[in-house]
Amino acid sequence: MLKVYHFILDHRVGGPHVYAKTIASALKDRVHSIFVTSGNGQITDIALINLRHIFQILYPLEILLNVIKLIWIFRNRGSRIKCIFDIHGAANIAPVFASRILRIPYVWHFHETLRDLRGIALLGRIGVSGDKHKYVVVARKSIEVFGLTDAMVIPGSIDLNFWHPTKLERSLRSHTSPLRLLTVGNLNPLKGQDILLDAMTNLNNFWELDIAGSSLSTHREYEATLKDKASFLSSQGSVRFLGWQSPEQLRKLLFVSDIFILPSKSEACPIALLEAMAMGCICIATNVGDVGEIIKDLESGFLVASNSSKCLQVAIKKASNMSWSERSKMSKSAQTEIVLRYSQERMAKSHLDLYLSLCK
Repeated sequence: MLKVYHFILDHRVGGPHVYAKTIASALKDRVHSIFVTSGNGQITDIALINLRHIFQILYPLEILLNVIKLIWIFRNRGSRIKCIFDIHGAANIAPVFASRILRIPYVWHFHETLRDLRGIALLGRIGVSGDKHKYVVVARKSIEVFGLTDAMVIPGSIDLNFWHPTKLERSLRSHTSPLRLLTVGNLNPLKGQDILLDAMTNLNNFWELDIAGSSLSTHREYEATLKDKASFLSSQGSVRFLGWQSPEQLRKLLFVSDIFILPSKSEACPIALLEAMAMGCICIATNVGDVGEIIKDLESGFLVASNSSKCLQVAIKKASNMSWSERSKMSKSAQTEIVLRYSQERMAKSHLDLYLSLCK
């Protein structure tokens, strides 16, 4: 059986983890998937060294040590037979260097659209030759950002059998009072939860906002700012910080929420948005990365400018004032979009074909 080593730069669960786990689950009968992360986390099979969370300036040393560790792990030629490195993240260059030294085919996924990462990604691409590698972008925007004119586009996907309301659930869904809103994302400035909290000021009705996502040791100050903002809003609405939530818990939250909001300042192809649309939620999202390709504004959801609490607030007011028939129409349009373009089967076939082509 083909072995695919999924390299993820962070041990904490996030978008790349979900993307890689989706591939592994969909191809479990054809591919043996092993997860390699920097640090030890929930899905880690092999843990690499993580120094940048101690001091970011130590990242070059982390790269060097992890290249050496990978060469040691795969030093026996037999361990490299029918083996592929699937590398997730523009800054995840240790396995890129190791794969070239070991002569192991690799796929390099770019999950980001941040121009700040162009320099380190370019370093990983220096001296590339041959046909035993392939670049994959999760969002078309990454082609422009990283200059990847030869990259494949394979957006994120979801299990439509799981992220889909049952007939009974659809019959029970109704507009609630107070207004219930949900956002999903680790507490990271790039996720824009601060912009969302600013947008909640002076809404007409009392509301409840659930923020699902892990606290990050690297962003404690940001988390404290969010909680200060939430405390200030306590007379106008209720804010709950739920921490990390399992897929089953997120599904329940999506079902009981009136509006799902993605206020991110940067995204590629956000899995949380795909899940919310598949569940039939009314979605509001900032127009970053490929979000504009996922949502058709005012048809399958609301697109707003990033970094604008005012635009976000206007969209929330519009969404909360929609009639039941308007909500139903938008919900169905969102579900249709996800079914047609973001199925797990479509993503799995693209990856299997890619892996097999590199093993020839």
